Amino acid sequence: LLMTEYKNLVFSYSIYYLGFIWFYSFPIFKKRVEQQLHNFVFDDHAHEAC
Repeated sequence: LLMTEYKNLVFSYSIYYLGFIWFYSFPIFKKRVEQQLHNFVFDDHAHEAC
């Protein structure tokens, strides 16, 4: 019983922890992806101009 409760506790804690990390890293990740997309589009236009 104790082992099961411990596993449930660790499971719920890790879910909470992952959610916490996702919540804080998502804006940074989103900004980075947008920057990459911007650079990609900008590079495409630069190639077309040439």
